[in-house]
Amino acid sequence: MPPVDAAASARSRIEAVPVLERFVSRIEPRLEKGHEAFWECIDDFQDLLRSNVLCDLANYELHKINTDPQYLPELASETQMTIVRRAGYGLDLKIIQANTPSAMRLYSPTEHFLAGVSAGTSATVELYEQPQPFPNEIFDPSRRLINKGTRHLQSGEALSLRAGYDIFRLHGTNASPIVLLTFSTDFVLRLRWEYDPATLLPTRIIAADPMSSRLEFACKMLAQFASQSSVGPLKNLVQNHPDHFVRWSALKNLLELNFQEGVELLQQAVNDPHPHVRNAARKSLESLNAHSAAEPAHA
Repeated sequence: MPPVDAAASARSRIEAVPVLERFVSRIEPRLEKGHEAFWECIDDFQDLLRSNVLCDLANYELHKINTDPQYLPELASETQMTIVRRAGYGLDLKIIQANTPSAMRLYSPTEHFLAGVSAGTSATVELYEQPQPFPNEIFDPSRRLINKGTRHLQSGEALSLRAGYDIFRLHGTNASPIVLLTFSTDFVLRLRWEYDPATLLPTRIIAADPMSSRLEFACKMLAQFASQSSVGPLKNLVQNHPDHFVRWSALKNLLELNFQEGVELLQQAVNDPHPHVRNAARKSLESLNAHSAAEPAHA
């Protein structure tokens, strides 16, 4: 059985749903200008919300499932589905069941984001704002969210959320599920903040890109394998990866794998752009120097 071509499948979906194809053709030239051009697409997104796109999409998916035994929608489950995922943006569908408990945590968006509910449904939205969200990569446990109140979101309305600033939580206004359509950029920020809804205080920051967490795990595994062939990949992460926690994980594990190479990069890391890496590198060098000074001299 030949492998499923996800890109071809996505193209077929877009071409089969005229209103979706029109939306994509209108927004893509704008988004080529960068993340801030995303806000020029609000009217197009609202037009999409008010159209019959979800009905047409459901009909298309049912037809494909019934006629193509190899068909598997990309990134789909019982409650959510990626409609379009291309460089620079994504369009997703999510179903929130009635009487679903409120989220145990609130999370800041790492993308610019538009959201809306489908025709015939509505929702109450709790709105929050992160005060002084930058620098986003430096955790501040005192940065309490500002409660901005609630808003009644009707079908066809677009809710705008700015990366780093705006946080929301949905509540259904009746016994029916909420059908949520979201349109977002790719990552504007590398880290998302997690908040406690009771205190509105931050609890931690999390990698926006799951690949970064996987790289941390891979760094530990490379050190365990103890192969000098891993020195190059680890050095590359230390010197080039945009996430500070990946750089530090690679450096720690490089020290175990090749001490001399690790110390050289540790000395460079005192000038790392992130203060956590700079401070950790400085303390590590101080510890190494103290250990060397305490060792007895040999004749």
